[in-house]
Amino acid sequence: MDGLGPVRFHTPGDGLSLEIDQPHGPYDMDEYGHTTVEDDLPDFPMARFVGQQILSVREIRYQRGDYDFAVGITVQFPDGTIRILNLADEIVLAHGQHLGPVEEHLHEATTPTSQDASP
Repeated sequence: MDGLGPVRFHTPGDGLSLEIDQPHGPYDMDEYGHTTVEDDLPDFPMARFVGQQILSVREIRYQRGDYDFAVGITVQFPDGTIRILNLADEIVLAHGQHLGPVEEHLHEATTPTSQDASP
């Protein structure tokens, strides 16, 4: 994604959307609270991956009974992996930690999405 610029993570419905977008300022969500925006937090879970090449991406699905839908992705970098999930309309960034009872319903695709190998 080198050269694309900032990527916005959004949770439309049950899905996860990644779009090239410019950062925005904080905003009020009326009865749902307030959204804040911070610049370059050193302890932000994605900070350690800035500038690294994405090696693979795998879809994560929530499967329970008749429910089966995509809830996120696992992104592998040279220095580790991170899961980016939409759980109950909240973005969750997870570095290998167990997410509690929901974990048993999360299933990762067995085949990674690879980048285009054409020259």
